[in-house]
Amino acid sequence: MMRKNILKKSAGIFLSATMILSAVSGGSVYAVEDSSILTEKHGAAAASSDSSYTLEEMLVYAIEDENLALAGYQMIIEKFGAQRPFTNIVRAEQRHVSMLLPLFEKYKVTVPEKDWKSFVEMPSSLQESYGIEIKAEENNIAMYEKFLKEDLDDDVRAVFERLMNASKNHLRAFENAASGTCTGNGTGMGQGSRNGNGQGRRSGINQS
Repeated sequence: MMRKNILKKSAGIFLSATMILSAVSGGSVYAVEDSSILTEKHGAAAASSDSSYTLEEMLVYAIEDENLALAGYQMIIEKFGAQRPFTNIVRAEQRHVSMLLPLFEKYKVTVPEKDWKSFVEMPSSLQESYGIEIKAEENNIAMYEKFLKEDLDDDVRAVFERLMNASKNHLRAFENAASGTCTGNGTGMGQGSRNGNGQGRRSGINQS
């Protein structure tokens, strides 16, 4: 199946949007996907502009969003140190990507290969990052909810449901962290094993 082309924005719009966002956020440009200032959208940001999807599109959007989340969490840990819930959730994101890869192989879809960290810019503080990740997880959940309305094979549906439920747990984890009540490890797979801590992304930048 051929993937729909995603419209690209001009360099002038990109520069203007970057300057505006930087001014509004005090120079801290983050959640790059959600800001819509990229020349091409990826993951949940791209999925949000469509109302129906091919299997190829759903798999590509899903793995893009999980890779963006993973890259964002890794960068936050690199900048701010090993902080929960990020240390727990980053391992989950690695599993999320691994869960999707067999579907790419089975349905003969090309796995997108990009420098995901190049699409992510950092918040100015750890506290600021929680709000970013809350929005990212909300977007990720909304993406999977839309996918699950499609006519899916059982194996694809099962993976999407697990990833969506994992993101719901991540969302609770980041909400707890933002309120100062971070108590769980955010590592569950939507099966009751995850407590509290739970991308996006994840904004532009969001375990199983």
